[in-house]
Amino acid sequence: MYQSEIALVEQKQRMNEYPPRFYRVAHILEERVESRVLYKLQKNFFTALDIREVPFILVPLIFIGFFQLIQKKESKLLLFTLVVPLIVLTYLGPDQRIGNYCIYPFVILSSIYGIIPIFKK
Repeated sequence: MYQSEIALVEQKQRMNEYPPRFYRVAHILEERVESRVLYKLQKNFFTALDIREVPFILVPLIFIGFFQLIQKKESKLLLFTLVVPLIVLTYLGPDQRIGNYCIYPFVILSSIYGIIPIFKK
């Protein structure tokens, strides 16, 4: 995996901060390709997903609906409205056009599932 010169210098600085006895841990965390790919995916995910775009009033309904979906074992709905869009969002990174729009089906679905118990009472 290609790294720029600046990224290599930063990596060496971080590795020098580890105590000598933890050099193997530093190697696993800093130099292995798998860990660098994981860090890049993590950076893509948190850069592309902007929680501030979700209306604050929907947050409790989203959580209630999410737990209702889990309780009712609606795994296909969760897979196609949350897991697949998150994987696509993480893989494509912040430079794509769909951004948070791919998460909207999950927000709408979980909000609906969060409202249903309120109206049943």
